[in-house]
Amino acid sequence: MSIQNPEEILIRLLLRRHGVPSCDYSGLRLLSEVIQRDYGQKVSLNTLARIAGLRSDTRTPFSHTLDILAKAAGFINYKQFDQFIRMKSNLKLTDNRELLTPFIAGYTKEAIANNDLF
Repeated sequence: MSIQNPEEILIRLLLRRHGVPSCDYSGLRLLSEVIQRDYGQKVSLNTLARIAGLRSDTRTPFSHTLDILAKAAGFINYKQFDQFIRMKSNLKLTDNRELLTPFIAGYTKEAIANNDLF
């Protein structure tokens, strides 16, 4: 399954972050349990399967649900996650290696501290 949208990327990130080995119904069931246990929020297996692209129904997830998932992935909310994904895709090099975000953040902090923005 190819990743086509930010929601699918978010699910893959959550699976990796919480040590869930596969993006199938059993893996998503485990992820649902982890989210409920660790974050006190319920996200159903069907919702996770729909977001991951395993279900063919075309309903879109509620923004509240996306915020819960983004928080579980370490972001403030879904908007911040989406901005991060868009920024990261804009930083791709032509040979498909990615610039490292920590390097850019460190460089920016140093430039601001030295008042050397341009």
